[in-house]
Amino acid sequence: MEKKYIIGGLAIVGAIALFAYLKPKTVSRNSEGFFGANGRTKGTSSKAKQLQCRRKDGSYYLQPSGYNDCTYSNEQPIRYV
Repeated sequence: MEKKYIIGGLAIVGAIALFAYLKPKTVSRNSEGFFGANGRTKGTSSKAKQLQCRRKDGSYYLQPSGYNDCTYSNEQPIRYV
């Protein structure tokens, strides 16, 4: 086998590997490896904010990311954390 065929083959393999490494990522996954499978949020960002709500007795709780309202109407939304 000639030396130029070996070098050419290695150059092609290297170019393919470099393209695969540098290509832009089109779809992002969340921390569990799913593509937004919960159906509640549009984005799949792992930095989605949670809503903090205050109950009548003064205690606080967090709604899961993607919820924009508190569980009950008599509870007050405070902020996104």
